Amino acid sequence: MAACNAAEGAEADCVISVGGGAVQDAAKLVRMYLSSVSKSGRAAAAVNNGDQGEGGCTWAKIQAAAAAHSGAPSLSPTPPPLPPQIAVPNSFAMAEFSSVAGVTTAEGKKGGLSHPALMPTVVVFDPALGVGLPAWVRFGTALRCVEHAVGAATHPNADEPTRHAALDGLGLLRDGLKRMVAAPECAATSCEVYRGGWVAVRAIMSTTSEGKSCYPALGHLLENLYSAKFGVHQGACSGILCARLLRHHELGSGAAQQRIANVLLADDKVTNGNASNEVEEGEALLPRNAPSSSVSAAAAADGATTAATLVAALVATLPGVAREHGDVGVEAAALKEFAASAPLERLNALSPTPFADADELYAALTRPQS
Repeated sequence: MAACNAAEGAEADCVISVGGGAVQDAAKLVRMYLSSVSKSGRAAAAVNNGDQGEGGCTWAKIQAAAAAHSGAPSLSPTPPPLPPQIAVPNSFAMAEFSSVAGVTTAEGKKGGLSHPALMPTVVVFDPALGVGLPAWVRFGTALRCVEHAVGAATHPNADEPTRHAALDGLGLLRDGLKRMVAAPECAATSCEVYRGGWVAVRAIMSTTSEGKSCYPALGHLLENLYSAKFGVHQGACSGILCARLLRHHELGSGAAQQRIANVLLADDKVTNGNASNEVEEGEALLPRNAPSSSVSAAAAADGATTAATLVAALVATLPGVAREHGDVGVEAAALKEFAASAPLERLNALSPTPFADADELYAALTRPQS
């Protein structure tokens, strides 16, 4: 709200956002508010919502501005376009590549806006901005990229192009994260992880050939709710919940999960986003988008080859990322209450394997990681 008021007072005609996902989303909302505080913007808000836009910014006024932009074409006057946004991320949350802006209310509930006009105008990634980031930010936001890839690949609405893009992004992320653990502030590695995150988020935000959306995915939604309820960074939410949710819907998304496992098992031979065909003697290469039948007998004999166990193993290599509810101070009683109040019908619409009831959701959330 303060940023909106400051931007209005400065008569800003552009918004530049430097920082993580919350910063990028906040800037989108500032732009939405700015579109309503010009004379024509106030008039449009009044026509559509009875809100004159006076007295400083409120969440209701931002919502009114969004409603004015989404109003029927016959309503007049129409609001002016949003001012442009130059998004300059310092980590890997990828909020700058979505037309969604999330907020957490004072009551610990997740809300937000979704509108095509919220997509930032220009994105500039400069890895120098990541120098000095804490590990939980660097690797936690990168893990959210893995979450995007996994969520898109296993989403009930996903088609083959969506899965292909998601798995391409996952392969880039796998390679980049391996190198990032060894050299956290390497600029080239940061760019590789960022590119993988970009490919993955494009997959989850895409519209399929049947006009369906893969956003949000099950993990994305549930982890947003968890983050808002318990005040936990979303990277930690992915570390705690991603593998557990994969395990829950393993039967319903088996083919997609085996392809995820193929990517995570593939050796580190990727050039420009494509698996290399050159295999050194004694090595086995699993192509990034290989069909499930290509999983080698040797790999299948290893106990840790499911998507869930491989994601859990990946998380275990990432510095600073929580893996257990206790790591972030969430106790069993609070988690049970969280499961009981979760929007089960909405979650089931996103889950390849529905939850029978709140008890089954709680059991999935507390399943051992390995």
